[in-house]
Amino acid sequence: MTSDGDFHRRQRRLVKPAFHKQQVTAYEGVMMDHIMRLCESWQDGQEIEMMREMKCLTMAIIGSLLFSIETRPEADEINEAVELVFSQFTPFGSPFRNLLARLPMSRVRRIHKAQAHLDAIIRRIIAERRHSGEDCGDLLSMLIRAQDEAEPGAAMTDVNVRDEALTLFLSGHETMAMALTWTWYLLAQDHEVEAKLQAEIDDVLGAGPPSLAAVSELHYAK
Repeated sequence: MTSDGDFHRRQRRLVKPAFHKQQVTAYEGVMMDHIMRLCESWQDGQEIEMMREMKCLTMAIIGSLLFSIETRPEADEINEAVELVFSQFTPFGSPFRNLLARLPMSRVRRIHKAQAHLDAIIRRIIAERRHSGEDCGDLLSMLIRAQDEAEPGAAMTDVNVRDEALTLFLSGHETMAMALTWTWYLLAQDHEVEAKLQAEIDDVLGAGPPSLAAVSELHYAK
């Protein structure tokens, strides 16, 4: 999940093209498709568990952008594994994490099982992509095909690709879901702010779907 020194700088050079402005703009359609599908599934008066909905949304988006696959049918299963993996960063974020990780505790075993499950999913997808040689235009294809300009011919190994993909998958899923959930919660606590935000959205977007260009005009939202 983390690296430093020369290796970190090399990996950063290899991954950087995936986050150029032009490339990020290309992700807009995928994100909007999943967002609109989620919104259309909600009904007036329905009680919604926003944390779960946001996790499903970010899971679907990162799954499509990273792997070009639809992960929503597996959302609950993968969510459980991701939550277990992330739970290690509280007790296992201490100086004694290596010792704790080896203790014969049921929680530790569950975390290791969850890590193995996520690892197996990503390894399978990488192997299938390597075997087919197909460029799906997604982040995984970019990672597999990435070449280091500072080291001609140098590319990522399967382990490197797995590590980068897993990092992007976990951070793009859990971190964004938490941020979105807290945004909804805080808006619900201040109706004046919520009303101003809604008014700006109605004024800028109208009845149409949002776009990156339109979002840049949401000055109050910023």
